Amino acid sequence: MAYTYVPFIPSQDLTNKKETRDNDSARLRQYYDKGYSQGAGGYVSELNTAQQRLDNLYNNNNLSQQFNYSNQGAYDKALGDLTNRKAFSYNLADDMLYQQAKEQYQQMGRVAMEDVAGQAASMTGGYGNSYGAAAAAQAYNSHIQQLNNSIGDYYAMALNTYNSETDRLQNTYNALANDRTTQQNEWSNNWNVYNNLYSMYSNDLNNLRGLDQQAWAAQGEGLSNIANLSTTQYNNDYANESNLWQAGESLKATQAEQEEAEKHNRWTEQHGDAELNEQINSRVSDEALKKQQLSQDEALKKQQLSQDNEHFWAEYKLNKEKLEEEKKQNNKISSNSGYSSGGSSKKSSSTKKSTPSKKQSAATAEKLFKQIISATNNATNGVMRPSNQYSKTKDSIAEEYISKAQKSGKLSASDARTLYKRLGLL
Repeated sequence: MAYTYVPFIPSQDLTNKKETRDNDSARLRQYYDKGYSQGAGGYVSELNTAQQRLDNLYNNNNLSQQFNYSNQGAYDKALGDLTNRKAFSYNLADDMLYQQAKEQYQQMGRVAMEDVAGQAASMTGGYGNSYGAAAAAQAYNSHIQQLNNSIGDYYAMALNTYNSETDRLQNTYNALANDRTTQQNEWSNNWNVYNNLYSMYSNDLNNLRGLDQQAWAAQGEGLSNIANLSTTQYNNDYANESNLWQAGESLKATQAEQEEAEKHNRWTEQHGDAELNEQINSRVSDEALKKQQLSQDEALKKQQLSQDNEHFWAEYKLNKEKLEEEKKQNNKISSNSGYSSGGSSKKSSSTKKSTPSKKQSAATAEKLFKQIISATNNATNGVMRPSNQYSKTKDSIAEEYISKAQKSGKLSASDARTLYKRLGLL
């Protein structure tokens, strides 16, 4: 019986497992393409509550960032009056009390002088004499001497008045200074309470963000494991079915070859017909050719399976790297975002890694697409190659060009994936 080649046809179970593998891989790609956003890990309610609590604390804070004394004007005036007060000095000409006393003593001296002069004149019949003049002058000078003797008292009174005013200014300043210290201590205590609460609420929010990111990453790992498992199951079952098919085809080809050989031997023994021998040998050669074709087909299928595996793991690696990069970016955002300490502003700008603009990244992607196609054609010398070999050459060139553009900050991860799809590599 002549050997008839039957191509490999996968079973329905294998077809179903291939569909499962493709669906799991697509779900994994969609998960990473969507990327992380706050609450994606399942902590939406907790994050909203923590954020609202922090916002309420900030919005209801009536404390100023710096201490402001409510009676600062009076405090500054009292301090200035005290520090700018001139040292004590005394001048009789400026002492109004002394000047009043001086006028009184001079008046009393003149009255006494006139009385004494009048009394002396009466004793001499109304005529003046030297004794009367001397006695009158002595009476006047006696009052002036009394005035001079009281100068020390006026100096003491002026000094006491100066010291009393100094004490009053000092007491006024001390009272305002004590009041200012009391208000400042109260403001400082309230500010410390606010800052402590703010730090605690901020830490709670950041911790929840970390838990949310970890949960999202764990979900991605779970999808990766599922995709990995379904791919492994499909590959193993494909290999088993393919090996069974190859073994069956090899057995049929061997049996057909043996039958043809036996037939050839019988004809040779009976007829010795050289022409018939040639025909039988031709049939044997045809069977050998079919067997060789079977081996080539099997090798091609194994190569295709290997390429499918390489494609899957390359995509898995790309998604894995993207996840790690997003985790790093989110960690930076978590550590630098939110509210600045002390309530100076609700949110502070975080320092981010330089990323290309959408317009720049899109232009870079278009330029890379043309360069990769041109470089691939040059690598194959413009000659049509088997599709798997051409794809492998394009894949290596694309990875080199795209990776270099991403490292230089000219191409975003999203445009990189789009470019891979345009090149037929995803």
